[in-house]
Amino acid sequence: MKTINVPVLVIGAGPIGLAMGLDLGWRNIGCLILDREAEPDAAINAHPRAAAVTPRTMEFCRRWGVSQDVHNSGFPFDFTPNIVYCLDMQGPTVTVQEFDPIATRQLTPFSPELRHRCPQMWFDPILERGLAKYPSVSLRRPWVMDDFEDRGEAGLVAQVTDLTNGEKIEVHCQYMIGADGGNSGVRERLGIRTEGDGLLSYSINAILNIPNFLSTHNKGAAERYMFLDHRGVWSELTVIDGRDRWRLGYAGSPSESDRASVDMSAMIRRVLGPDVPYEIVALTPWKRREQMAAQFRKGRVFLAGDAAHAIPPNLGMGMNTGLGDVMGLGWKLEAVLNGWAGPGLLDTYETERKPVAVHNGATSTRTYRRWMTAIPDYSDIGAPDEKGEQARARAAAHINATLSDGWDTLGFQIGYRYDDSPICIDDGSPVPPVNTSARLRPFTPTARPGATAPHAWLKDGRSILDLFGRGFVLLNFGGEGDVSAFSAAAHQRGVPFSVVDIDQPEIAALYENRYVLVRPDNHVAWRSDTLPQDALAVIDRVRGA
Repeated sequence: MKTINVPVLVIGAGPIGLAMGLDLGWRNIGCLILDREAEPDAAINAHPRAAAVTPRTMEFCRRWGVSQDVHNSGFPFDFTPNIVYCLDMQGPTVTVQEFDPIATRQLTPFSPELRHRCPQMWFDPILERGLAKYPSVSLRRPWVMDDFEDRGEAGLVAQVTDLTNGEKIEVHCQYMIGADGGNSGVRERLGIRTEGDGLLSYSINAILNIPNFLSTHNKGAAERYMFLDHRGVWSELTVIDGRDRWRLGYAGSPSESDRASVDMSAMIRRVLGPDVPYEIVALTPWKRREQMAAQFRKGRVFLAGDAAHAIPPNLGMGMNTGLGDVMGLGWKLEAVLNGWAGPGLLDTYETERKPVAVHNGATSTRTYRRWMTAIPDYSDIGAPDEKGEQARARAAAHINATLSDGWDTLGFQIGYRYDDSPICIDDGSPVPPVNTSARLRPFTPTARPGATAPHAWLKDGRSILDLFGRGFVLLNFGGEGDVSAFSAAAHQRGVPFSVVDIDQPEIAALYENRYVLVRPDNHVAWRSDTLPQDALAVIDRVRGA
């Protein structure tokens, strides 16, 4: 039997598995990615699920060298990403929430990157092409993992089949990552149960080609059109490529029998109008879930992305939360495989990432339920007389007051923190309030331990975030003080460590302390106005010892 030896085995070549390979490759860690699909592009083109790439995810792509590829992936820069609430594409408009196109959008003070629309049919190939830069990473299709055995200190052995010829392969690895989606076979084999609200609705997506769609109605370009009737929001039409491809989603029912009775052709005609030509590219039933794996790790196996957490898509945080898992796990595997991690470091993956996933899932569910909750004003919303106009005005006021936070979510996307992490050293400063809704405005960045290091522009034109990733970085604001004990402590433990002197008072004010220690995943590990008496104790704490 053929045998392959590799440090890390990744199951699943969706965006999370591919990103995991990118991060490990960037760290020069050997990685083998397996996927059962021989031609994944066909499935992705038919059902380009994820579409919004948040500024935080763009920061990850920036590190891996693919952010410009995402930026230039093909979505029109001048496309107006409004949100239109209406009865249908030919009927009255209820309200419009306006947003600037990418071409005129300005960077916020909080990130060096903008949010982009890049459907998964473009995003996944960008990540896959990025793997070519890293000889330590290989991708094999169509290969399927049949079973595996965790042998403890001896590592893992996975039984794999090459589906092209039936060949059996034995893969020996130190760690395995299940990035194989919501119906994860890895999670099932580990016997890890799921918890949470579970099934929220049975829904249907229709992927449509609608030639010259924007010329068939008078509502202007929009990222999505939300359709209302007496029940509230019952369907939505979402842009995919900024041209002719769109996704019509039936908002869902708690009953599978209700979904089965939906006449999608009639629904399409209802929203588009009787004479608008269209082609159904794909029709897919799906289940809206909020579900968490009870564990994100068992032995030498980790779960990431949908395998660890199923998050309702309403705020676009499913894939983006999974990419946060990648950033949270990659550097810890590097630390263990390169010999400088403490024995508790890998345990902190679940400690840090699960609360973020739980929060994102609960917030997305709350948003979905608000969208689906009708108010009495909706009862006459379709009436053709003055009563209908008044009902639509009341509905517009209700929507603008209660539903707009589903689209303006910058604080939600980049404001997560690891406040209770055992490898972040609490500095005693007040804990900022947790973002309990989709938005956090005004967003206030913080360099408190556990938070992501705030973005700022350096004099040389780089973002301060560009300093991080290759080990721990000690920011020395003012460039004074003898930090040699810190460097020596890191060297003693084999921890990659560098010191960067920064003489920019505005950045020092943002970070609030004279010395700030930043982890490889950009999260602050420690800060103080004075150097520690025992630098070795700090290094041991932040490396999981």
